[in-house]
Amino acid sequence: MYKTKILFFFLPTQAPAENEAAYVCRKGFHAINMQAVVDSNMRFLDIVARWPGSQHDSFIFNNCGLKDVLESADLGYLLGDSGYPLRSYLMTPILNPSSVAEVNFNNRHSSGRSVVEKAFGVLKSRFR
Repeated sequence: MYKTKILFFFLPTQAPAENEAAYVCRKGFHAINMQAVVDSNMRFLDIVARWPGSQHDSFIFNNCGLKDVLESADLGYLLGDSGYPLRSYLMTPILNPSSVAEVNFNNRHSSGRSVVEKAFGVLKSRFR
């Protein structure tokens, strides 16, 4: 089974003529919200880059084909941040850890997701 990570990334863009406000992301600039799934070797397995920057991460995931595939087949697990709902195939951090074990889980979860950040860093350095 694959253990993959999911991340959202904002691709800066010019303000569109129509529906301009929808493209302003939470960081305050015009963008397209990009969802990417990366494996432990920093290989991009799935990318969705079609939604305006203001669209919430969980909305994008709920409307992508990957979600349907994961619900119909036992292909592995995704690691997602706290913006996602917990699912049998999508592990999220514990919001208010109350034990050492829960803190340790969150630390491991975070280190697993850092692979995605690194993959985006490599990608961005190739296409400045």
